[in-house]
Amino acid sequence: MERIDGPGVRPPGPGFGPALEIAISHALLQRVADHEIPPLARLYRPAAALAFGRIDVRSAGFEAAAGEARRHGFEPVLRLAGGHGAAYDHGSIVCEEILAVDGAFGRVEDRYESFTHRLRAVLEALGAAVAVGELEGEYCAGRHSLNLGGRTKVAGVAQRVVRGGALVSAVIVVEGGARLREVLTAVYGSLAIDFEPATVGALADEIPGLSVDDVAAKLADEFAGSGSPEPDPLDSITLGLAQRLLPKHTIRVASGVET
Repeated sequence: MERIDGPGVRPPGPGFGPALEIAISHALLQRVADHEIPPLARLYRPAAALAFGRIDVRSAGFEAAAGEARRHGFEPVLRLAGGHGAAYDHGSIVCEEILAVDGAFGRVEDRYESFTHRLRAVLEALGAAVAVGELEGEYCAGRHSLNLGGRTKVAGVAQRVVRGGALVSAVIVVEGGARLREVLTAVYGSLAIDFEPATVGALADEIPGLSVDDVAAKLADEFAGSGSPEPDPLDSITLGLAQRLLPKHTIRVASGVET
């Protein structure tokens, strides 16, 4: 797994699987909310995963959907934020801000708008014609999705809020849109969710030659000032808490989700 370093930007540790990456974000959110560590940004290039929402787990077709994810080479995991299933792999970038908030929820919509505005600015600086809004039939539909010219979704934005903290997260698809389209078609078919495969895209579809490294560098510059974290965020306390939270994000196809 690729390391992406920058002031205030959290690199992933080597060899972390998809479920543990989500558990690490969960642990960091809990620690920020508890005022153990300052707000921070996290940026990493993930392994192939199909991140299901809790609403998907209750579907009659969930086990079949999880099996399809594995068959296509994507590890099924349970996402931290809400929504339906989203697919990503090494051709994507995960970008997260973990913030301290006042009260139980704080300003949810303000965080969405600020985060989405920053992502859009980064992608437009790279030459993409980006619009914000939900496309009809897109996977993991949301009002803050980013798309190319109203045709293909290239980034989804989600939020998880706990008392004292919030995590705003985006998966930006840079390369490999065809692979994601294939697995999402199979998974959404099993879940019996309306889905238009043509809405799945990647930034490189519009900007030939654009690489994950290009996008990562721009994101690192943009989010470098998001908080003043400790030099090593993945200390033994964070990793220990992530291991305890790992069952909440682990899926077993035969028996569903461990909680």
